[in-house]
Amino acid sequence: MLISFGVVMVMGSFQGLVLPVHFTAANSPELLGYVLSAMSAGMLASSLGYAALAHKLRLRTWYILSLTGMALGILGLGLLPSLPLLIASALMLGLSAGPISALLGFFIFGRIPAENRGSALGTQNSLTLAAAPVAAFTTSLVVEGAGVSVAALALAGCWMLITVWALNTHSLEYLDDKESHPDPIPFVPDAERI
Repeated sequence: MLISFGVVMVMGSFQGLVLPVHFTAANSPELLGYVLSAMSAGMLASSLGYAALAHKLRLRTWYILSLTGMALGILGLGLLPSLPLLIASALMLGLSAGPISALLGFFIFGRIPAENRGSALGTQNSLTLAAAPVAAFTTSLVVEGAGVSVAALALAGCWMLITVWALNTHSLEYLDDKESHPDPIPFVPDAERI
């Protein structure tokens, strides 16, 4: 859940505040669409690609590749480089973000007992919805006080910390271990369903 909050907070702040302010200050607000479109296209492509290729690599390998790629993409965005590099960074971020959402969803769903799933996922969704405005407000204070470049670097730094934590946290070391995420829906033979 903490990784999901980090994604929502950092990516939401870039999309909703830092990049719009950056392009507005450069008198080119229309260029924001290219960057966001590259990110969206990357996420769509990687989600479809992950669905087709998930069985080719271990879950832990997908997890590491996704987090590492996201870190590179967010670092690129945090530097606020020229437009081609911003688009490349956004595309890298999008291509890397697709698998992580599927992995985290599967992992969370499998770890929550069936009888608690509704309330746990409802609570998670509510907290996620609250995380984005809190992050945007905090980022707006940094933009106002120190400038958009500092805010962009601060968000990138936050994501680097999240990435280091996520790659080293004990609870996500064993994604491929069957005991760490039992099948969320147990197999019931047809004869027993009747």
